[in-house]
Amino acid sequence: TVLVTLSKLPLPERLTTAVECCYQNTGIATSAAISLFSGDDLQQAARVPFVYGLAEAIFIGLFLIIGWKLGWSKAPKDEKCCKVLVKSYEIESTSRVEDDEVFDNEDVRPDDDDDDDDD
Repeated sequence: TVLVTLSKLPLPERLTTAVECCYQNTGIATSAAISLFSGDDLQQAARVPFVYGLAEAIFIGLFLIIGWKLGWSKAPKDEKCCKVLVKSYEIESTSRVEDDEVFDNEDVRPDDDDDDDDD
């Protein structure tokens, strides 16, 4: 989080970067444990990233809830928790082009009904 703060990313992107980096590292640890060990050693080695991942899920969940309530996310901090969990707060581009605008010429519109294989 120090590097993304120094890069002056907005707060929501800082939260995202912190979460992505943590979960990626757990996956790497699990993959290493599976590929480096076998038998009883594998079971013991796999416990470490599992326990770490479980603790990480709890702490990252708390981190995100605190960040949301401090106004560091795109979700409004006064919104109900259930609504925040199911709604996307990503900003869609206002310059989004619809298919009808792209294919304003009927000659270039893709047509699924026209099969040349039937000839």
